[in-house]
Amino acid sequence: MAADKKKVKLKVTSGGKKAIRPKDDPTAAARGLIKKLYSDPIPERADGLDRIYSKEVLEGYDAFMERFGIEDPNVAIREFHRRYADIINNPTRREILKALMDGDRTFDELHEITGIDQDELKHQIVMLDFCVDELKRGDEIYYHLSKIGRIIENF
Repeated sequence: MAADKKKVKLKVTSGGKKAIRPKDDPTAAARGLIKKLYSDPIPERADGLDRIYSKEVLEGYDAFMERFGIEDPNVAIREFHRRYADIINNPTRREILKALMDGDRTFDELHEITGIDQDELKHQIVMLDFCVDELKRGDEIYYHLSKIGRIIENF
């Protein structure tokens, strides 16, 4: 015969004193994110991403979804992170993004700055798809960091 199980709720009090956590607390970041997620009961966006990401990052994310015709936010976030990881994990692509941090560049300027073979540079620019935008000025095509591409400033 199985013994009866009784659920017990524990209540912990601090005697009216605020608990002080050490500065090197490894759970502080996670607690901060959880607090941020649940502090606003009604997110402005249906997918709730405005609780986590800044307005600028969300604008880039929305542009990504529109550019690739993805409507499901769950599919989009997985695809976004997969493509972004492919870009950031490639040292050649990071070098191109860093060269664009100082401003718009033509193909020839990028070739000169990075020293990357022209055929390889063309291929890498295609692979940078949503991180780099093309701007046409007169007869020249300039490459410009998109909002999403600006994350390279953190590296």
